[in-house]
Amino acid sequence: MASATTTSATIASATTAVYIANSDSHSLSVFWLDEQTGKAALQQTLAVRGAVMPLRLSHNKRLLYAAIRSEPYRVAVFDIDPHTGYLTARTSIPLPDSMANIDLDRAGRYLLSASYGGNSISIQPLDSEGIPAAQAQVIKTGAHPHQITADPENQFIYVSLLGENRLDYFRLGDETPHTTALELPAGSGPRHFVFSKQKKRVYVLSELSAQVQVAARDPSTGVLRLRESHSLLPAGNAPWAADIHLTPDEHFLYVSERNSNSLFGFRVDQQSGRLRALGKWTTEHQPRAFTISESGRYLLVVGQKSHHLQVFAINPATGALTVTERKATGNNPSWVETLALKARSNKPEVQNE
Repeated sequence: MASATTTSATIASATTAVYIANSDSHSLSVFWLDEQTGKAALQQTLAVRGAVMPLRLSHNKRLLYAAIRSEPYRVAVFDIDPHTGYLTARTSIPLPDSMANIDLDRAGRYLLSASYGGNSISIQPLDSEGIPAAQAQVIKTGAHPHQITADPENQFIYVSLLGENRLDYFRLGDETPHTTALELPAGSGPRHFVFSKQKKRVYVLSELSAQVQVAARDPSTGVLRLRESHSLLPAGNAPWAADIHLTPDEHFLYVSERNSNSLFGFRVDQQSGRLRALGKWTTEHQPRAFTISESGRYLLVVGQKSHHLQVFAINPATGALTVTERKATGNNPSWVETLALKARSNKPEVQNE
């Protein structure tokens, strides 16, 4: 069983819980982010057996799923207190491999996982409480799948194949064969991607070329067509792009690049979906993961080599980023998620699971 230590504090209104997976510390950190000030405070450190990395919140925000990438491979499931955001270990379920990414389909019926090293994806049904089945359907893919995500209509599952320079997709419930959704130039290495709410655009971040690619999407067929590409780095720089997110209003898109320790921002044209570069901001050392709070007011990024969380306020008019906080995390923070909380006093000072 895992153990948890919590601090003693009173939750303020407009507070966001921040969940950080510390891979080398084998722990989860829970912070509170004050949405008025942009300040963060550590509330809970939860020990986890193994190298914890990708995280995913359940659709009802009552569970946190955490994939363990060291043997034995599994997904740890935690209950979330809706008022404090504190975590309590519920169970752990085997995974068939080390998973670079986990997600849920849009209806919350399946846990979807992508194994970069295993060149495969897996699908596990969820029960009525959101707990995955022990048995998984495993499907072989092309080289190095990195993200697996259902489309907004929950009709198709898309998989980025970093080693194949393409995105594949298949219809949910009819998992084979895979069909190519988008071919990218050689050396691209598509890593992460995000759908627009309008369902007609996909923004892809390619790790090996450090490019953001904008693709038009036909929701009826699932086919993607490349419309434009934006390079993050000048020629001659060694690229190593990592993560990509839209703000909730989809006015701005941000990406992280690890070798330059940078965040890059783009303004999104609300009619065409095309991008216009906004700027570049220096951030934590090796920013593998970041996210944007549900309010859209803050961007939160973690540095794998600096072992810190950094909080940026997002200017709602310009998209510019301003640092509001920096806090130490565990070692090798590799994933971050956020959850808006309801106001209430917190739990007792110390818990043991």
